[in-house]
Amino acid sequence: MDLHDLIDLPGERQPLLTLGEAHALVVVLEELTASAVGDIAAVAAELRARLAMRLPSSP
Repeated sequence: MDLHDLIDLPGERQPLLTLGEAHALVVVLEELTASAVGDIAAVAAELRARLAMRLPSSP
């Protein structure tokens, strides 16, 4: 299973992060997107976008 398949697996959402951790993760994923290549960059960008759209405005 590749990373693209993994992020699309069905299942219930789980409350795993605090709001601050989620905002920090968006920043980390943005940095990873800028520095990585190939599938890692693409999946980091997708995860960053998915997480960012669910978060309230930046702190």
